[in-house]
Amino acid sequence: MHEFVTFVGNCNIKENEDGEEIVPRKIKVAVIDDGFTLVNNLDDFSKNEIYGASFCAEPDLRFQEQEFFSTSGHGTLMTQCIRRICPKAEFYIAKFELASGTRGPTKRSATEVGNKLRGHSRTSRSF
Repeated sequence: MHEFVTFVGNCNIKENEDGEEIVPRKIKVAVIDDGFTLVNNLDDFSKNEIYGASFCAEPDLRFQEQEFFSTSGHGTLMTQCIRRICPKAEFYIAKFELASGTRGPTKRSATEVGNKLRGHSRTSRSF
């Protein structure tokens, strides 16, 4: 995974005729997953705007400091990978509610997320 992310990230570097790096436009990425948690500053997100919401019917009271706290770490891992490819991305984290016995969202949660995400440049979902 590390080698792939590094390779793709390097593909995005473009130079003008003078050999100067061209700065890409800011990209808004919606991450639809189990949430996001900044883990002990292991990855520096200080230059990224990160906002989001939980689309779960019942809030997880264990994680009150952040509404869209990751329950398994998967959403955090996906956000870290995307950031390595698009270091200046702005992230909207959409924490979905898991359907019973599956890895996917409930129909209600998926509908709410879809309605909220209009206008984002890119969307990442991996469920």
